[in-house]
Amino acid sequence: MKTFLVTDAMPTGGCVSLGLQDAFLVDRPFLLHVVETLIAAGQRDITFLGSGLDETARPWLGDGARWGCEFEYVDCEPSRLASSVRRAASEARADHILLGHACRWMPITGEHLRCSNDELFVDLHVASEGTEDWQGWTIVPREWLEDLSTCDWTETSALVRELNRSAGVERRMPTLLDANSERSLLRSQWRVLHSDCPELALYGRELVPGIRQCRNVRIHRTARLQGPILLGDDVWIGKGVEIGPGTVIGHGSVIDRDTRIERSLVMPRTLVDPRLHLVDCWVDARQVRNVRVAGAAPSSIWQLTSAV
Repeated sequence: MKTFLVTDAMPTGGCVSLGLQDAFLVDRPFLLHVVETLIAAGQRDITFLGSGLDETARPWLGDGARWGCEFEYVDCEPSRLASSVRRAASEARADHILLGHACRWMPITGEHLRCSNDELFVDLHVASEGTEDWQGWTIVPREWLEDLSTCDWTETSALVRELNRSAGVERRMPTLLDANSERSLLRSQWRVLHSDCPELALYGRELVPGIRQCRNVRIHRTARLQGPILLGDDVWIGKGVEIGPGTVIGHGSVIDRDTRIERSLVMPRTLVDPRLHLVDCWVDARQVRNVRVAGAAPSSIWQLTSAV
């Protein structure tokens, strides 16, 4: 079975969409978690479809040789996605295609991907999410994708949903993680830090329960840490800093004195200036976004962080 992995953002219902380069789930890019899960499930032939892949997916993943896989990249604008899927399907040799979305993670295994000839559509679905919308993963016949005539991804995903309702077999999945917006990414981060997704292997070690540290982490003796949190490689935590709960500090970041950070993600190589109180925030070297209001902080806040 071949995999088609769509990388452009899905509709977010008013939230700010994240690009692949901004979607880190705890210790590494969300996309890498998705790809590692697919490889563990036996998927070796993966085609990535989306815009800007040479700046996002390709530098991280390469040609797939290090995993013994074959990766192909089809760079296309969102308006041309359906035609690119149709063209890729016509060149595929597999009878069935696993059609998935890079901003949605499920604990897919080889057992979930087994389907008989009479199962035309197999929908991987999490009932607890409380929605009938397509959740990003389905198995479809290659011939159906070859005949795909819709012109954008919103229409395509709606069509997949209708086909699954009418002719599909539903396979229940235990959980779903979403990285399509800052809000959904932080919600997923909270769940992973609280061990809701044991299938994901994380970097670092828990020297103290709930406090996961990677290499070369420096913590001032007056700093206070409340788990669950993760501190990446080469992180520096300053005097009087309070971190946690539910927080990730990306590798190479510096948190200056007397700053408090809760339920937030600090992207790698970010310097956070002193005496800030950040709650439910997505932070990088350019800006701070508070996900509770789904908007960017004022420009004066942008200057409180910078690249390390």
